Amino acid sequence: MSASILILFCLLFQLGDFSQKEFLGCYEDNYTIKLKISTEIYSEQDCVENCYKEYYPYALFRVLNNCACSHFIGEIKNETHCEEFCPNCEIKNQIRNVYFTGFKVLGPPTNLMISNVTESQLHISWTPPDAAKTLYSYTVSAKVIQTYASVPPRDLSWNFSNDTFNNDLSSLHPATHYNVSVWAKNHQGPGIAAYQIVETKIGFPSHNPETPEILFREKNFMKIKIKPVRNDNGPISSYLIIVSNRSSLQTVDTRYLMTVTQALNSSLTYYVTAEFLPEQLNETFMIGDGNVYGEYYNAPLSPSTSYDILLGIKSKKDEVETSAFSSLSVETKYIGDEDRGFISNELLIVLIFLVCLALVIALIIFVVIKRRLVNDYRRHSNEIQELRVRSQVINVENHGYVAEEHPDYVNHYEELRKQVWMIPHQSLKIDYTKILGQGKFGYVYKATLEKDMRYRDVVVYSIADKTLTQKEKAEMLKNLGILIRVGEHKNILHFIGTCENLDSISVTMEYNELTLKEFLLMSRVRRDQSYTNLEESVALNICHSITKGLHFLHAQNIIHKQLCARHIVMINRTIPKISGFGLATYYKDGRTVNCTRWTAREVLNGDKYSVKSDIWSMACLIWEICSLGATPYGSLTNTEVAEKVLRGHTLPRLGCMDTEFYQTLLNCWQLSSDERPYVNALEESIEQFLGDPTVFLAFSLCSDGSHVYELFNFELELNPPMM
Repeated sequence: MSASILILFCLLFQLGDFSQKEFLGCYEDNYTIKLKISTEIYSEQDCVENCYKEYYPYALFRVLNNCACSHFIGEIKNETHCEEFCPNCEIKNQIRNVYFTGFKVLGPPTNLMISNVTESQLHISWTPPDAAKTLYSYTVSAKVIQTYASVPPRDLSWNFSNDTFNNDLSSLHPATHYNVSVWAKNHQGPGIAAYQIVETKIGFPSHNPETPEILFREKNFMKIKIKPVRNDNGPISSYLIIVSNRSSLQTVDTRYLMTVTQALNSSLTYYVTAEFLPEQLNETFMIGDGNVYGEYYNAPLSPSTSYDILLGIKSKKDEVETSAFSSLSVETKYIGDEDRGFISNELLIVLIFLVCLALVIALIIFVVIKRRLVNDYRRHSNEIQELRVRSQVINVENHGYVAEEHPDYVNHYEELRKQVWMIPHQSLKIDYTKILGQGKFGYVYKATLEKDMRYRDVVVYSIADKTLTQKEKAEMLKNLGILIRVGEHKNILHFIGTCENLDSISVTMEYNELTLKEFLLMSRVRRDQSYTNLEESVALNICHSITKGLHFLHAQNIIHKQLCARHIVMINRTIPKISGFGLATYYKDGRTVNCTRWTAREVLNGDKYSVKSDIWSMACLIWEICSLGATPYGSLTNTEVAEKVLRGHTLPRLGCMDTEFYQTLLNCWQLSSDERPYVNALEESIEQFLGDPTVFLAFSLCSDGSHVYELFNFELELNPPMM
């Protein structure tokens, strides 16, 4: 309502004042002047009003009810009315009484049309104002009337030459009502605007849902915590909760989301268990309660199966629907303290018995523990002092090496302690229920670190060093030395420090919950005319960032040896960081990566790793990124891959790759390692591609709207579980 009043006010202001109409005299017709004639006007007053409403400055009235409107007038014959000047003269049918209507500026452009409206642009066309005087230019504006954005988008305007009558308007915000106006300008200023109200289409949700938090799991039930989602690009129509069988090799394809019954009939191991309207969303939800939510049955869970949980949102308006999804919540094997009501009576009795038994045993052995405590501490210190390492090259099996620059017979651990932050016990709180994975020397947990009154999530590699053999201790210290030696870089997983206990060492690193492999597979979601929600510029930027991290490693004389998407972590889903070297190596489910598919030809032939073998692996990793997480040589076994590579085979060009981009990868796969580029040259090449990303990489659907993703085979990339 307020917008309409404002437009009306501006219109009246620009038109001028009708009360200022003025009789100019009796003029002879000029047949070269275009007139707008009306034969239904019966008075001079009506003629002047009609021409004023039609945005003409002059009204020309002749007796016999002939009214004309014009931007120009002919030759003046007399300053009196024509009836007085020439009541019966020969030219009485060629003269008219002329009035100035009070209108001073250009009228509105005509035939305004808006078409091809998308989420971010539209097409506008118009024709010049009727019988317009000379005009200089056109101005088009798009003013925001209503939007879903939490911060209203800015108003936009464009200027066009006087011979432009159509154009595309871009940079619009999705799901936003705009008042789109166009007006002409001349020496008298801006004219009257023609306008239409238009709404852009909804866009892909501006924020992905946060990963649901699993509060506890008990038999057929699982309780999760859900956070509402903000969407600046349209309404949130509904929330979806998706359950996936964790032991399955299937990747959740969000194009095919079904009820539990439909999923079983389609041999899918994931299904939608509930759908809510935004106003129905609660902070917590119980999966498996047997109720129906929306059109989905919330089926009880299988007690013997582990599940991952996905939260999704739908945005739908005017037959356009988009969606976004969180990463998977990984179920952990514990029962939370919040819902003890789900613990069976039998389990409760067992727990009470164990607590009582523990108290009795504690009383008996308290004195023994007290006596042994000091002796254990002294013996532990002596063992550390005995560790001495002698080597020409610090060479960790499959975990990279550092050329030795220190004298022989260095007390390695004592040297390392001088270079790291020794974290106080009270500053590090380890949650032993949150197991993130398993490394060669122990388990990896989620923990909370306090420093300078600030708290942050971290990863802790807990190593029970007293249980290690002397050989294992030496190897562990070498791996720790690599972490310390690397230092800090934006694209290298950050080592924070260590915390020592009597029986263990806690190696602390920055927190990460998502590997690049998981990030890529989750991006296999269609968006508009693309088969992924990952933009080409983002994919190339990930490649560029990893090459910068690799450049830094090589500058430290460190060879990675195991570059692949599983050894890259995504911090906050935006920053890729290299891991998988030194102690920054651990695996979910205890299954290590089989890197045969990323290994250079000469290494498969028995030669040593080198910086050039890392370049080969880096090119395979780039191929993996561009294929959205596909398995290199996904149809071949590891043995067949080694045979093919040794015979000179390389990965094929993907359909999304430009030939120049693919040639860059081929340069990295030269049979002679000497002919491959160094990492700085590869880094520069990718930086050039970032100048115009879609020229070199295009994630576009086929003309018929189809796309077949490259094969991902979970089993081929991993070794059997660790015993």
